[in-house]
Amino acid sequence: MKTAFMGVPAVLSFVAFALLVVAACTRVWISSDDGLAPGTINAISASPGTYPSHFGLWSGCMAYATNGEQAGCGYITGGCNQNLCLQINSAVLCATSRYGAIDSCGAYISARVFVILALFTQLLAMALLVTGVKYAALNSASVAALWTSVLFMSVTVGCFIAGVYKGTGMGLAGNYSVEENYSIDWGFILFGTSYGLTFVVACMTTGLLAMGSSKNHA
Repeated sequence: MKTAFMGVPAVLSFVAFALLVVAACTRVWISSDDGLAPGTINAISASPGTYPSHFGLWSGCMAYATNGEQAGCGYITGGCNQNLCLQINSAVLCATSRYGAIDSCGAYISARVFVILALFTQLLAMALLVTGVKYAALNSASVAALWTSVLFMSVTVGCFIAGVYKGTGMGLAGNYSVEENYSIDWGFILFGTSYGLTFVVACMTTGLLAMGSSKNHA
């Protein structure tokens, strides 16, 4: 009976893994609030300034301060720099510069690393759970993989929130609070949903194993 019940955690772990894949790939973890152009000199005048509009763990986008239109998107390197070509009036300017909305580059890159580790451990847990439906002995390994994934996702949340969202951005007009100018967006919400679901699956699988173990010793 316990083995049959393991089919439910297996399905839920697949859903959690799918959500985590989508969340990790999107660049909409944090977005600037409507009407704000943090770090720019004057968002209303004809200033050609740009500001970070939204970003995720791998790439970010810039928008023009004058009208809020997207100026371009690019990969964020390990040094939290971005190589981007922008059209300023009639000229095209290409430059490599620090992505201003990221305060602690170490925390940002750590979040990137730990979400990759979470993906691998969650994939392992899912495979073990699916196999464990037929071979119950593998369910103990799946529990370890699930809790390890929960741990990695917890570190990801801590690094991203404390080191990025609660941090200080940099712009031409000076520094600004990221939290006061940006909001958590759907990419991070998907990550949070996967995080919560993984925790539920870990608790469920642990409970089912404990029930099976107590029955075997009865």
